[in-house]
Amino acid sequence: MPFVGRTFTGNVTTRRFVMNACLCMAFVTASSGVSASADPATPRNPDVFADAIQYEYKNVLMTHLMMKDLAESASGPVQKFWQAYYDLEAFNLTMYVPLAPQFAVNPEPTAFTRFRAWVSALAGRLFTGLTIRSINSLANGYIVELRRLRQAAPPKYDLFFDYVVAQEQLQIEFLPDGMNGDYDAAYDKVQQFLSAYSATAATIMETLGNGQPGPADPASLDSSPADRGGNWPEIPDQLLACTAAADCDRVFVDCGGCGCGMAVNRNHVDHVRQIATTHCEGYDGPLCEAMCQPEIIECVSNRCRSTPAQPGAGPN
Repeated sequence: MPFVGRTFTGNVTTRRFVMNACLCMAFVTASSGVSASADPATPRNPDVFADAIQYEYKNVLMTHLMMKDLAESASGPVQKFWQAYYDLEAFNLTMYVPLAPQFAVNPEPTAFTRFRAWVSALAGRLFTGLTIRSINSLANGYIVELRRLRQAAPPKYDLFFDYVVAQEQLQIEFLPDGMNGDYDAAYDKVQQFLSAYSATAATIMETLGNGQPGPADPASLDSSPADRGGNWPEIPDQLLACTAAADCDRVFVDCGGCGCGMAVNRNHVDHVRQIATTHCEGYDGPLCEAMCQPEIIECVSNRCRSTPAQPGAGPN
């Protein structure tokens, strides 16, 4: 917190005022999208769920932006903590993407959402310890709201909200590590959680649609498997979801090595490779070493896509 030290040393009143103002603004903006509470004793209520999921989606967008800001701007040991938090929120946002069209949610953050994220990240940069403690306090209360929201949800969302509650419980477990300055422990807990859920994420997201897995839409990819000339597995659409190009990465899935890969969500690269490995078991077709041209990885209409780079561009 060098900025605070340089500017406000010797003026305790001013320092306290700025600290309290930032934390109050962060608390208010972070709490403004409160999930609708459903009485645990009441039956499932789809109307309550539909209203609440829009607020929850906005909260996820805000937290994703906040943690991205902190992960990119932080330095020193605490950067590892914010990076872990951002990795979790990026994974969370990927899980929420299938809900947007179902509930008419704008998948792009509004100006107010961006403002909430900016104020919260500012507090995190200036007053790291207090911010982590504030988030910890919010998480311990918010998990109760998420459990209520799960009870209000239609049955097909049970598996999804099992995940949502689990990731909130994870935050309750790793935030005290951040409060104690044990950033490595927090990082390890997040990575273990993401590793455990990466293989089941596609199954969870399939329940948000019609419950049936489906192949990726060739139009959303750089080209169809046939155009690539290789033997490709079918990749569920949910593994291609994104909100920005930074969410995407290229993975090679062709059995014979004749393809140049496809763009998928970077949180699901390992899962896509597992699908490809299973698909290619016993493959007895041609083998080759493709001469791949440089490509640009993009997020287009919330789908990862790779397209040929312009002449002279370097490889992606």
